[in-house]
Amino acid sequence: MADIFAALTEERPYRGIMEKNAVLSILYKQIKGGAIDPELTHLLIDNYDLALEARNQITG
Repeated sequence: MADIFAALTEERPYRGIMEKNAVLSILYKQIKGGAIDPELTHLLIDNYDLALEARNQITG
């Protein structure tokens, strides 16, 4: 789930940074499909801004 979050919230050569609503939509679809753990993902969603800030400090 963390790798999905990173991939969606980082700029990529083929697209810019995704908006928060688009990221959340994808994460919810992944939960619904059973691809990622709902409890951990909801923890990330509840702390989205903090996680994004921490990721930005690591990646610059």
